[in-house]
Amino acid sequence: MAVELRGPSPVPDFGAVNGEGDDLPTVLGALPAGAVLRPFVIVLHGPPGAGKSTLAAEVARRYAREAWGPSSSGPLPVHWLSFGGASVDAREILLRLLAECGAPRQDVIRAALAPNRKFDRQLREQCEEFVRERVVVLDDVSPAVARPVLKVLRHCYRLRVIVTSRREHGWRGVDLRHSVRPLASELDSEGPEPRLRRSLEQLSAQERILLDFLASRRSRAPFTTLTIRPSKRRDAMAGLLGLGLVRRVHEDRFALSERVRGTVLSHPSVLVTPHKDVTWELAGAAVQLLEASAGLLDGRKFMETEELVPLLPHELVPHIDEFMQLPAETRRLRAKHLEQRLISALATILAFLGDAHRLVALLRRSPKNRAVRRALCALARDVGLPDTAQSLIHGDTSADADFERAANHYATGHLDSARDALGEPFETEDIDTAWALLLRGAVLCDQGHVLEAERHLRFSADLHRAFDCRRGTGWALLHLARVSLLQGHDTEAAHRLRQAAEVAEALGDVRAQNWVETEWLRLRAQRRDNPAAPDRDRLVLAAHESFEDARGMGWTHVWTGHAYEGAGEHANAEAEWEEALRRFAGCQDALGLAWTRHRQALTFASDRAHNAHWADAYWAFTELGCAYGSAWTALEIAARAPGRALSQSYLTIARWVFELLNDTNGQSWAEAVGMAHADDATAPTTGSHMSDDIRQFLANHEAGEPTPIPLHARDLILIQGQSDTSAGCRVRITLLDESPTADTTARLLVRVAPGPGHPWASNPRATPWLTATALPLTHATLEPASALLRPSEQEEHGAEFDFVPHRTGTHRLRFTIALESTGTVLQQVETELDILDTGQPGNHAAPHAVTPRGR
Repeated sequence: MAVELRGPSPVPDFGAVNGEGDDLPTVLGALPAGAVLRPFVIVLHGPPGAGKSTLAAEVARRYAREAWGPSSSGPLPVHWLSFGGASVDAREILLRLLAECGAPRQDVIRAALAPNRKFDRQLREQCEEFVRERVVVLDDVSPAVARPVLKVLRHCYRLRVIVTSRREHGWRGVDLRHSVRPLASELDSEGPEPRLRRSLEQLSAQERILLDFLASRRSRAPFTTLTIRPSKRRDAMAGLLGLGLVRRVHEDRFALSERVRGTVLSHPSVLVTPHKDVTWELAGAAVQLLEASAGLLDGRKFMETEELVPLLPHELVPHIDEFMQLPAETRRLRAKHLEQRLISALATILAFLGDAHRLVALLRRSPKNRAVRRALCALARDVGLPDTAQSLIHGDTSADADFERAANHYATGHLDSARDALGEPFETEDIDTAWALLLRGAVLCDQGHVLEAERHLRFSADLHRAFDCRRGTGWALLHLARVSLLQGHDTEAAHRLRQAAEVAEALGDVRAQNWVETEWLRLRAQRRDNPAAPDRDRLVLAAHESFEDARGMGWTHVWTGHAYEGAGEHANAEAEWEEALRRFAGCQDALGLAWTRHRQALTFASDRAHNAHWADAYWAFTELGCAYGSAWTALEIAARAPGRALSQSYLTIARWVFELLNDTNGQSWAEAVGMAHADDATAPTTGSHMSDDIRQFLANHEAGEPTPIPLHARDLILIQGQSDTSAGCRVRITLLDESPTADTTARLLVRVAPGPGHPWASNPRATPWLTATALPLTHATLEPASALLRPSEQEEHGAEFDFVPHRTGTHRLRFTIALESTGTVLQQVETELDILDTGQPGNHAAPHAVTPRGR
């Protein structure tokens, strides 16, 4: 059975029940049939090594499979919660159980900062609702730990609880206490002890060190090899398995029997390797592993070693509960710094995995840990709780907290507030800059500044790749796809969505995968030849709902409604948009609300009651800082305003904002509305979709049948001067010096070569001056920062740069070509140069063009 954080933990395989005793039929016979609705609690107690866990596992498996008969919907879920005798807080046990039962994340996050009494009441209510019709095993716990847990579970519907403990007394309110004793033949046998001693004598030094460590662990629960990272320890584990001193109970999960534990502790090793030193080594290795794995999610640096390979988050899932216990081990060592690093990395991974319950358990254990609070802040935002997210970072003045505040503002659609919280763009090239650029690019995209958004997002993607931050890379690609959709580059958008999907799938970023699917729906909705796809829409909605991502559900409803409206199914479109409004209101996404109301109002152009939506939407866009939405809403008001003065006022606003955005599509529609009001039906003569739409709009107006601006018109931003100025030109980069090496100067020549038929090629004297701006993307220097050149194949018309690499390896260089007179960006190219340490020439990759980024 696979291990899932929001699914039952698997029952270990301890083998067959000992001997031929009657323990199994006695316990199974005591458990009630399915008709009994109240909970039933059994305590199996006995000495170490009696087989309590083995009996509990077999009872749980059989009862879950057989107890309720063929009329039930299938085997009951079984949760195996093993604590190995450790002193565990009852709240942590209940939180883990709620997580495995799939309880809502929002409820526990809302209660995260509540006082103990209120928090306990919330846990009890949640357990009563979600922990039902299942079998729960509390393995190896004391009465003091189990009693507060059982007090809550006694109120759960059709629950069967099996407890194993060494303690016979101290239990209250249980339905059955059963004593598990080793069979007499086993007690009288002297065989096992001498065999164990002989096995101990055969151990290597490393095997004995590891066995001593395992035997002296505070927890007797099954363990994994992930907390034994150094290779010599893993080799020792293989030796212990071969000798039968350690046994495998589930895939990569192992157990040390009580008989072996007792023998090891009663025969101490003569090796001079203190247990504390081994614990230090293994705890340090576990911290390094978690930090390296968290680095894939947030770009944090870690110490690279040959044997340390970061694990993907889903690979850590089976071992999370063991890692959750490590802070207690490091606390025993009084290694405060090690403990904080461990908690910080663990919090990042739990937030990514969406495990709100274990993350809240971590917070309740370390309420002042800012890394945990920031991680829970991010998860609260993702599940639609921006207010709770803000409260979690209250008083935190760190740069990381400032970023989280900006992200919270963005999630609620307050774009100007998000930019203010981010502050000025950073000049350093580090991972903090990468995340800030990602968020700034997303904000600029929603505001309609597509070229600036693309510039920030490309740089962010480059930095995230440099730091091997795969999560950041995937999200940068996703937002770049949104930029492409706004620019009408459907093919490029589809390519970027596929890239983002590949990164998200490889990393296991469920939320990113869901948003990629929503953007695919948007791409389909914006294409006129694609009908609505209800089945796919429902799958995407279900995926967002599983993660409790209300914003994701809201925007999926928006684009589904868009597709229905395009197909003429107005009733279905209205139903989708009403649902979108409900979702956006729940997660406080004001931008989503404004765009949904904008679209709703479009379908009720003649309904005065719905025209009030326009004024509300306009002021909402203005207050949020969404220039793009303000312009389109002002244009719609201008098209409907009853008086010429009012119409011209809003038309002037729309024209001014479209000009500010450099959006020729919006400007063209503003001119069309102006011509319609002036009864001047001069339509554009080009054959583009936009021109056809404007021509039809003016023709209908002239015929006395005014129609609204098409729904899809506002989903396109065309930038003036972006298209054909540099078409047919090729940027050539030539290395003038052979065999460049580190810290030596090599000359590069940059030329812009017009192709045949280009105006610059037919009239060389009329060619404009261009600027070439140089930017090294790796540790190198390029001088000068920019230089003038003219379009020509001739070398004397090119621009020369001095390139100094400061390390060996592959270097990436970027050149931006712009018109010197206006600064309009024509083209960007990137090239790679291999700098070797042998003096031999490297490979010089051909430059490749990328999308212009604007000024």
